[in-house]
Amino acid sequence: MLQKQSLPINFESGMDTKTDTKQLDLGKMYQIINGTYSSPRKITKRNGYNALEKYNTSGDEVESLQSLAVFNNELVGFSDTTLYSYSENIEKWVDRGDISNLNVTSVPVMRNAYNATKIHSSCVNNIAAFVWKDSRGGCRFSIVDTTSNTFFQSDIELSASAEDPQVVVNQSQFYLFYRETGVLKYKKVNSANPTVLGSAVTVKSDLDSTNPRYDTKNINDRIYVAYNSTAGNELQVFYINSSDALSSATGVNVQPTECITITNDSQDRIWIAYHNATSVFAICLSYTLSATLLSATVIETIANVVNVSLIETATTTMTAVYTISDSTASEYLTRKNTITLAGTAGTAAVFLRSVSQASKLFEYNDIQYTLLVHDSTLQQTYFLADLAGIIQARFSPGIGGNVLGKSQLMEPCVLSTGEFLFSTQIKSIIFQSEDSSGSIASSTFGISRNTINFEPTLNYQDSGLGQNLYITGGVLKNYDGSTVTEDNFFLFPEGLTAGTNSASGGSMSDGVYQYVAVYSWFDNRGQLHRSATSIPLSVTTSAGGSSQTQQVIIPTLRLTQKSNVMIELYRTENAGTTFYLLQSYSSPTFNDKTVDTVTYTDGATDASLLDNPTLYTTGGVLDNDPAPNASIIVNWKNRLVLAGLEDQEQIAYSKIYSPGTPAQFSDFLRVNISNQGGPVTALGVLDDKLIIFKKSLIFLFTGNGPNNTGEQSDFGEPEIISSDAGCEDPASVVITPVGIMFKSSKGIYLLNRGLNVQYIGAPVEAYNQYQITAATNVPDNNQVRFLTDDSYCLVYDTFFEKWSIFDNHGGKDGEILNSSYVYLRNNENLVYKQDSSFLDNGEPISLQIDTGWLSFAGVQGFQRVYKLLGLGEFFSSHNLTIKTAFNYQNLFTESKTIASDDFINSSTYGDSATYGSDEYYGGDSGLNAYQFRLDIKSQKSQSIRITIKESQNDTYGRGLSLSNLNFEIGLKSGTGKINQSQGFGTN
Repeated sequence: MLQKQSLPINFESGMDTKTDTKQLDLGKMYQIINGTYSSPRKITKRNGYNALEKYNTSGDEVESLQSLAVFNNELVGFSDTTLYSYSENIEKWVDRGDISNLNVTSVPVMRNAYNATKIHSSCVNNIAAFVWKDSRGGCRFSIVDTTSNTFFQSDIELSASAEDPQVVVNQSQFYLFYRETGVLKYKKVNSANPTVLGSAVTVKSDLDSTNPRYDTKNINDRIYVAYNSTAGNELQVFYINSSDALSSATGVNVQPTECITITNDSQDRIWIAYHNATSVFAICLSYTLSATLLSATVIETIANVVNVSLIETATTTMTAVYTISDSTASEYLTRKNTITLAGTAGTAAVFLRSVSQASKLFEYNDIQYTLLVHDSTLQQTYFLADLAGIIQARFSPGIGGNVLGKSQLMEPCVLSTGEFLFSTQIKSIIFQSEDSSGSIASSTFGISRNTINFEPTLNYQDSGLGQNLYITGGVLKNYDGSTVTEDNFFLFPEGLTAGTNSASGGSMSDGVYQYVAVYSWFDNRGQLHRSATSIPLSVTTSAGGSSQTQQVIIPTLRLTQKSNVMIELYRTENAGTTFYLLQSYSSPTFNDKTVDTVTYTDGATDASLLDNPTLYTTGGVLDNDPAPNASIIVNWKNRLVLAGLEDQEQIAYSKIYSPGTPAQFSDFLRVNISNQGGPVTALGVLDDKLIIFKKSLIFLFTGNGPNNTGEQSDFGEPEIISSDAGCEDPASVVITPVGIMFKSSKGIYLLNRGLNVQYIGAPVEAYNQYQITAATNVPDNNQVRFLTDDSYCLVYDTFFEKWSIFDNHGGKDGEILNSSYVYLRNNENLVYKQDSSFLDNGEPISLQIDTGWLSFAGVQGFQRVYKLLGLGEFFSSHNLTIKTAFNYQNLFTESKTIASDDFINSSTYGDSATYGSDEYYGGDSGLNAYQFRLDIKSQKSQSIRITIKESQNDTYGRGLSLSNLNFEIGLKSGTGKINQSQGFGTN
């Protein structure tokens, strides 16, 4: 007869999903679900949540929330398109402005001593083709793998006499179109064999060589071509089918002499827009080109149109966007209008000033966009804008390209869902010098491969500094508690010019004066934001006398979401070098986006200037430049630090923060990170150290950095402190009392304060397959909560150093709001706020504990398990379901549900122990000690596995806590029995 013995198991060892469940140490649980540690050996059910209201002040449901932030005790939510703040007083979300979460990266395709113009690109199967007009003569091309950046063909001649190249994909093959005088040709490259260039194929021989406009578009495995033909001086349209056969051409008796574009709508009707030197027209043809559905109809009568693009914006309605040239490239402007299939044109209006189109229109998630370029001597920059005129991304600042010539718009290419490829010019500096206006004397243009991702894996990141909240994206955004706008200014005032010098009306004398202009703006917190300064304008007044005035013509800021932008003008004394503000803030010169310039008439004496504020750069302070686009942000040592930049191996940091001012960036404040290990994936702050993560490396960056003149920097080179683990999920980085926790490709790690890396996530390794979407330190609970993209939240108790799992708790982001944890639920678009209940917005929470396989006689030994006894604490009525499995078989063969009311007398005298608690005190009949016993039916086994799950039916409270499981067992030497069919002998 086996001698019975008692074997208690407490919960001090926590859970462990890494170890084989058949060999877990006694005392370790495989899973603890919805349990928290109220003591080292006691597990209690977690608290629940109540959902915040999901409607805005207009009564509409707030949709597509992506992430959360807390700013000055204000809960902020970010959707695909809008920043909201939540008012607890009225329980509504308040619209604070436009925002979008974009990620922009740029990789050079070609940068050399030659000039690339008329760039086009397309892609298929992550292979991209680029074609361009080259200053060596003719056209050239490159084929590149966009995943590895490997070139299959690099800078290869397409044709020595080619002009106007375009590339379009059909049936996974690249068609490299080009023109030789009046002959349209193409050569093919198969994306499956991208090292081979096909022979030239002549397509048409009747292009108008004087105005050789043509455009291409793939529509349902057909390449449609529209061109200006010499045959009858008319527009010709045809298509090339999947067998490379040409259809019959349809002629339309119009002349697209200036520019042309071809596209389709959702019904695959073929639309052509063009300009003929006097008006912008639209035509619509059937898919077969056999019927004219809309004859040539004027969209707007206007001259100097150099490019036009067309896209469907409503059923049977197209929107045209077209660029108007100017004698000055920086004063090109872009207009838009609608045209319906019935031939009704809308009201034409300016879309955006100071920019011209750099791509065709395209659509993502029912929003239409276009790429634009601002072309000036010092600020050649690309912008992505939606059709509402909101700038959503800014890239290649200062090194972008020129305005495009006629009919040179490329079509953005879809790399994957939400991810688009663009090709643009990028400056290749050959020899740099600056004249008195600061212009670059010599440069050429190479080619940049730009990717704009509307669905980055990392949601919005944010960081507060002073009185502002900064939000990452294609444009760094600034929220001041009232509105969200672009941080700083997209451009500075470039190109001040001198106006009329008059002998009367002022108090100036003959002399030599210098002027500098700055854009400025007061935010909701009363902080003054200032742009970079213009290049100084030197003016000599010579009208005679001491009553002179001098006019200064200043470019306006035409790209901004800000209202009430001011233009500050500063002037020196005669022959002086210090700049003094001319205007007062009580009577400022306001910016006007509807015009290109404003004129300021200066008549101030030198003496009247000396008490005025001086230019903020006086003393060598660095200019305030716009922050780069970024996807990662932290606050470190009173600076903002940005990563996930256009250049992914670089970080940017702001000047030293001063109270009463916003964050201020400078293009000079950059740090290059070693290209070892790939792009920067995350940032963290550990005490006085900046931690820079890559996927497999960790860098340490220390020092206080330069002052605001850019001098006296003690920053060292970023040094590698770990090559064993990096950060895979940027949102997993969280500062805790013991260091920084983060998720690598191998699981969750801890970088402690001694800069040692420790694998701390082994107990929850079974959940490594899920992406960490947010990590939040919850100090009041001594917990770090890792939300996942599934239904789980991984919870680490920093005091007891143990893990547990919350189920029905997946989310996109989590924050601490007035000491309460809030999180954005997956798939529900609801924000949950933790409360004292035990319901998740009405859904009951169940505490569950799963043991591993318990082999009291050793693995595959013989044991009898007679009884299971449980010890805990009662809080409210509940049911316990206890399931058992045997002999390493995952099927639970025994199950028992017991009601707490059947084994504990919950009747009490007196009130609750504490106000708001459901825990009782006082005496009873002696049956209120929380103990239960389960008699095991199948006593003989090699191993046993237990699952205990609590549930409630009507009233929902804390239920119980568990402190111990005690097994009554009997052991026998030798091995346990297995089935006869599983036993074998040797030969």
